[in-house]
Amino acid sequence: MAGYTYILECADGSYYTGSTKSLVYRLWQHQNGMGAKHTKRNGPIKLVYYEEFERIDQAFYREKQIQGWGRAKKKALIESNAEQLIALSKNYTEYGHPTIEVPLPPSPPSTGSGTSGSSVTQKVPNQSETQKANHLTAPQKVPEPSVQKVPELSVQKVPEPSIQKVPEPVEGACFQTIRIPEEAELLADWLFSEVWPYHSSSDLSRDQTVQRIREGSFSGSNQRTFWILYQGQRVGLVKLFDLDDIGDGYPLFDLRILQAFRGQGLGEQALKWLTRYLFEGWPELERIEGTTRHDNLAMRRVFRKSGYLKEGHYRQAWKGFDAIHYSCLRQDWESGNLTPVNWHDEPC
Repeated sequence: MAGYTYILECADGSYYTGSTKSLVYRLWQHQNGMGAKHTKRNGPIKLVYYEEFERIDQAFYREKQIQGWGRAKKKALIESNAEQLIALSKNYTEYGHPTIEVPLPPSPPSTGSGTSGSSVTQKVPNQSETQKANHLTAPQKVPEPSVQKVPELSVQKVPEPSIQKVPEPVEGACFQTIRIPEEAELLADWLFSEVWPYHSSSDLSRDQTVQRIREGSFSGSNQRTFWILYQGQRVGLVKLFDLDDIGDGYPLFDLRILQAFRGQGLGEQALKWLTRYLFEGWPELERIEGTTRHDNLAMRRVFRKSGYLKEGHYRQAWKGFDAIHYSCLRQDWESGNLTPVNWHDEPC
């Protein structure tokens, strides 16, 4: 499933960096007061830069990388100023050494007159390419999307959620906040302890992963990460992200359990726990979403047993595999009844 990293310039001159699966729809949300709190307070906004990736997790990691930059370096990226990017880099592994001349690439071909289906032609950088400056492109003008008329929504101010006490575990598992940066090394070792076939892989080394963790990829106001503890061992983790957008959007999660502890009901316990954690911690939250690969039958059973309903089937959206989308509505969680999807809403 494609992902986008984008930079907006707000009315106060500040930059906002985000990531999304649908750039056109996300821009519409920002422009109509349904984006992040910063853009809502400092609108109107305009898109000044974006990159397209093969997967949303790549876009998310790129977002976190750019968010750690200063304003001058972001401006250099927006303006495709390779010389400034090199000069402003804290180390030269990212954009090269200042003594190396880095030519700018030619402008990409026009994307044509845009509709809501317009796409970016920029190539996805791999690990070796990110060590050069030639993956940068000049900022592309995004055509105005063709958006269907949407009923007016009353945008209400969403109160900041208070830090909730972590609820008790559903059954035998316990859930403990991962302490960052104290446990950054431990977390990286755990992630590299085995292969995760149903999770998006990263080209980062262990040391680069440690650095990303310390920079906030697993902590902060927008994401929280927990150990799944069972029989005195760290057998899994739960990562929640996109928390800052609750009230305007919906959070996502990453759930991982070590191979040796799968098939013991821990996935169902963890998903029920995180569902409760989110709905009790954020009263304004109306739904939680999750996606898995179509051949991950174990996770699909976990979704069903935990009160989630299949809402979408995306063909070849996960590197040649189909992606299956599930959600849990607050009203269903509270009532214990699933609201079915009406798949036959079009007239014959």
